[in-house]
Amino acid sequence: MKRVRGLRWAPLAAWFRASRRALAAGLSHGDWLNFGPFRWADLRVAGALRAGAGMLTPLAVGLVTGHLEYGAFAALGAMPAGLVTFQGFSRTRVTAVVLAAFGMAAATFVGSTAANGNGWWLVPAVTVFSYLAGLLVTLGQRLAVAGLQLPIALLIASGIPLRPGDAALRAVLVLAGGLWQAALVVASWAFLPGGRERSSLAAVYRELGAYAAEHGSQPPGADIVPPSATFGTDVLEDPNPLLRAPDRTPPRSTAACSEPAAPSSASGSAPPPCCCCRPGRPAWSPPRASR
Repeated sequence: MKRVRGLRWAPLAAWFRASRRALAAGLSHGDWLNFGPFRWADLRVAGALRAGAGMLTPLAVGLVTGHLEYGAFAALGAMPAGLVTFQGFSRTRVTAVVLAAFGMAAATFVGSTAANGNGWWLVPAVTVFSYLAGLLVTLGQRLAVAGLQLPIALLIASGIPLRPGDAALRAVLVLAGGLWQAALVVASWAFLPGGRERSSLAAVYRELGAYAAEHGSQPPGADIVPPSATFGTDVLEDPNPLLRAPDRTPPRSTAACSEPAAPSSASGSAPPPCCCCRPGRPAWSPPRASR
């Protein structure tokens, strides 16, 4: 009997010993402190200031007008929506913020109303909103961040039981705060139009240049991996709507551009790939700032 009981716990004991050895090895080499390189270029100071201003504005308006509670609910909708503004680029960013704003408004109304009545109504409410958030997670990071705000807003509102009329008013304030963040995103399109598109296009050219250089330095028939088919296309497929129509025309994908041409007889290497031309359409030029 003791032998059978020992065999039952043997896998757990083996896992514990292996985990202890891995932890000791990591602590001895200091790898557990390695969080990867810190890239200052990834900091988005302007976006952070915009999101912070979007959250503070309704709170300040409520304080000045003497309706701090209303301002707090509007800020409650603006703060999660400000987090969503870091997802997407132009139109995709606005759609994510609007989706989060309407979802949080609905969650606020349902949470406050359910908590005011029979508290057991919160169980199916949490189940439904959590399920919707899980569905949005499967659609990508942009919609995942927007969807995660729904159950959070529901749980926060469940701690403030209100009658349906008062809950509807608070839901409208939450919606207004989220749409205020969307309005700030749209207003930001007027500042430095084309900057993000130029940077993305430059990254595409650098990647293609590195691929062409490697292809020319290797012997014929060498297996060289071309750039990704979607590299650099996220920004170019969702450009600033304030750009002129010719400047919003994206280039074709780098997969078609990176197909090497036939090697020339003189050098034995393929010429650099082209990424700006598509049959039947003019070449794509870098966006120019609007005057």
